[in-house]
Amino acid sequence: MTKLAAGSSNKPSLQAAMKAFESVRVLEAQREEEATQAEEARVYQLAFWPDDKRAMPTEFIRSALFAGIQAKHATLIDGEQIASVDGLSITYTGQRLTQVHADVWEGIMHLARQFPEGERVTFRARQFLRLIGRHTGKSQRDELKRLFNQLTATSVEVNDTRSKRRRFWGSLLPSGAGCDEADDTLYVVELNRNLLKLFDRGYSTVDWQLRRLLLKKPLALWLQHFLADCRKPTTVAFLHKHSGSTARSLRHFRQQLRGALDELRNVGVLTSWRLDELDTVHVIANAARVPTAICEDTLATAHAPKAGLVQVSDRARALFTEEFPSLDFAECLGRWQAWTGSKQARKPDAAFLGWVRRTQRQPA
Repeated sequence: MTKLAAGSSNKPSLQAAMKAFESVRVLEAQREEEATQAEEARVYQLAFWPDDKRAMPTEFIRSALFAGIQAKHATLIDGEQIASVDGLSITYTGQRLTQVHADVWEGIMHLARQFPEGERVTFRARQFLRLIGRHTGKSQRDELKRLFNQLTATSVEVNDTRSKRRRFWGSLLPSGAGCDEADDTLYVVELNRNLLKLFDRGYSTVDWQLRRLLLKKPLALWLQHFLADCRKPTTVAFLHKHSGSTARSLRHFRQQLRGALDELRNVGVLTSWRLDELDTVHVIANAARVPTAICEDTLATAHAPKAGLVQVSDRARALFTEEFPSLDFAECLGRWQAWTGSKQARKPDAAFLGWVRRTQRQPA
């Protein structure tokens, strides 16, 4: 009887445990489905960085995808592992990309930063060449078309080896068209959701005016991007590998690196640099020219409440995004918080949204 009693008392307990387990499983599935739906409903848009900056996703900066090499060394490669850091694995197929490709791709992203995903960015060849600091003659326009084609004919796969998740897979310029008009060409490029998500995970900006001073100096240009994201001491061997250098030896690369670091110091990117006895490079950035690095950690706290400023709720942010999809929430919130009238708001959500509506109705 004791065993039967024990058995009968355990049966309801086991059933309750199974029921609780099933409830947890269903709840987790619901949450996963809600997260998937929220992701699908989200509209991605690039941050609106200043006109005098250019931006590159962190995942590309920390790799040799856009190599610091001369165009003559840019060969065709097929399924090659590109040197990268922080647990990222980048596999690339296409024409080896250089800093010239970087300027062109960043130029497109610069124009695209004012549009949400799915929108088409329209520009003319002459306009674009001026944007990236080049001449606008026929040879330059033909070269631009060739560079666009090379960016389209790329296959980039970015994987996170730690989480075993694919972060990106596709072309760097997946969709577009061109139409010749007299002595110019009209281009249309469609924004790709996956490309915009690269920036959403983190990016860094560089000073465009200083970058123009470094044209035709590929290693210095690569270093400008890399140092925008990382200024900690770095070995010569690391820089040799991750810049995509084609130098025959570390000794040869070290000579090139010294020249490139001097170039960065001369134009004002760096205040100073030194190479220690362990073959490690130490840099001090120019305080007046320190670039902006926005990583995943800082993106997570980008909208954190700031002491002394009137805050709005997540609901206000959702309503803002729905009503003003082309505007940047953080920028508008910052402008409203800086306005003295915001401090008297009894209902911050309504006051903020009303202020945005009024400013949008004002004539330009």
